[in-house]
Parts: sequence; structure tokens; C-alpha cells
Amino acid sequence: LIILLVGGIIFPNYFARSMALFPKTTGSANALFGAFVFLIPSVSSGLGTLLKSTSAVPLTMTYVGLIGLCLVIHYLGSERQQV
Repeated sequence: LIILLVGGIIFPNYFARSMALFPKTTGSANALFGAFVFLIPSVSSGLGTLLKSTSAVPLTMTYVGLIGLCLVIHYLGSERQQV
């Protein structure tokens, strides 16, 4: 629930930010962003099917790893923008 709630707050903000980066080519930026919105979850779902186990530990570790990766990318992007 928390992941979906936070995703619903973050998605519109990053969508607006990505459109603001390319004001003259908004249509192309929108198409590329939309493609990645569907491409990245489909690839991660495909890789998730490779997790065969009898417990929820691998799934939990995968979520923790993905959240950590997202935080690193976010902080690197924030740091780069401040410089």
C-alpha cells in the first residue's frame, strides 16, 4: 500500500519534470517516458518470474534492493541538479 501511495505521489511530479526538460519536443518526450513506464515494469516482472522459492524472503529482498536503487538514483539526480 505504501509503495502504491508513494508511487502515486511521485509519478505526476517526475512526469511534469520530464516534460519541462524538453519544452520544444514535448510529444517525443511524452512518448519516450510512456514507453519506459511500461517497459521497465514488464522487464522487472519477467525477471521476477525467475524467483522460485517457498518463502517471501527473495521477494522482500528484491523490493528492498529496488527501493535502495531508486533512492540512490534519486539522490544522485538531486545532487547533480544542485551543482
